[in-house]
Amino acid sequence: MTKRYLHIAFGIVDTQRLNALEAVFNTMSGDWMRYNNTCWVTWTLHAPSIWFNAIQPHLKAGEHLLILELKPNQEPLQGMLPQWAWNWLNTTR
Repeated sequence: MTKRYLHIAFGIVDTQRLNALEAVFNTMSGDWMRYNNTCWVTWTLHAPSIWFNAIQPHLKAGEHLLILELKPNQEPLQGMLPQWAWNWLNTTR
């Protein structure tokens, strides 16, 4: 198994339930960051399908989940994030 970066985003408005999902990230991830209330990036051995199966039971009808793999050979990432988030993304693991 190869470690990979996954971007995991939620369409959940209940902050307490989102905070409770940190337990899933702690269990399944070697390292992760939460750069806003509903978006995480994780460094993990697990495929998106495994993550989906772990998170899906925590979701209610009408809520959303998107899991995308960030590939190392993609064009450089672009965006507007706090410097600590860019530092985390640019850390060699």
